[in-house]
Amino acid sequence: GNSGNDATTKRVKGFSEVITDKYPKIEIVASDYANCEISKAMEVTENFLAAYPDLKVIFCANDNMAIGAGQAVAAAGLRDQINICGFDGQPDAAQAIIDGEIDATIAQKPATMGKMVVDAIEKYEAGETVDKEVDTGCDVVTKDNAKTYSFAPQLPQNLVASDHSFPHTGHFFILVFLSCPFLSTNLFSLQ
Repeated sequence: GNSGNDATTKRVKGFSEVITDKYPKIEIVASDYANCEISKAMEVTENFLAAYPDLKVIFCANDNMAIGAGQAVAAAGLRDQINICGFDGQPDAAQAIIDGEIDATIAQKPATMGKMVVDAIEKYEAGETVDKEVDTGCDVVTKDNAKTYSFAPQLPQNLVASDHSFPHTGHFFILVFLSCPFLSTNLFSLQ
């Protein structure tokens, strides 16, 4: 993928910092690009499974990669051994959680983010002070709430540009963990 993508770089950096600071017994053993592609994530995961047979957790900075990692782990017969978490809260990832292919994803709630931006603009235009940084929050999506995220909202037809495509251009990582002393969705609660 394209190195330097600010969003995914910050996701990986934040995740790595929390693991290092709060969970010193967890070892991050590898990281690699998978270009937001299911097939590339499968390939990277297959290589990691061969190199690190005792993996416990795979965190992906994108849901497509989590789905690809889940497919590779399932094909290797290791689904019960390895927890997989993605990032974005996409409907396909929610369905993969429901189907037992991955364990969790982090949902950013873009509609909420958009509303917060509009609110901040209105405050600024009214002469009010606007915070330099705002925590927009996120949700941890698991089997308990995945149905809420398993549908794609439909845009009104006048907003859909059928002759344009918007490919993902970011760089994405897969982080792989060895010797995880606990395996729960709390590991993925980054806010």
